[in-house]
Amino acid sequence: MSLLGALLLAASFKVQVLSFVSRDELDRFVGAGAITRWVLAHRGPIRPGQKTLFPIVVRKVSAGATLVADFQVFASDGRLVLNWPACCRASRESSPNLWLLEPVPELTLLPSDLEGLYTAVAVVRDQAGGQRKASERVVLSQ
Repeated sequence: MSLLGALLLAASFKVQVLSFVSRDELDRFVGAGAITRWVLAHRGPIRPGQKTLFPIVVRKVSAGATLVADFQVFASDGRLVLNWPACCRASRESSPNLWLLEPVPELTLLPSDLEGLYTAVAVVRDQAGGQRKASERVVLSQ
């Protein structure tokens, strides 16, 4: 196999950032089938003081991989709200074909925070040099 082929194979994993209100919802997502996961993965607006979990999930990971993620949250005005380099890791599946990086990033926005769109961004790397980026958007309503 060529070097390019090996790099493409190594970087073939798929990353997704989700948003949940509670760890119970996240645990239901991890243990559910594909259709239930799709329904649970979509969250409405958030309110000030409400904790939001931003799990980073990865699929199509090669056996024996180690994953590390950087995590950031940006406000709609471009301001960096949260910066957590090398925050989360995984070295095994949490359920069949689903890797959940731990710890799960959390964010609680306050009444003094800017109302509007917040974008959570994760950049996940594996030990072979593969890298993928994913984001999730939530809306803060006052």
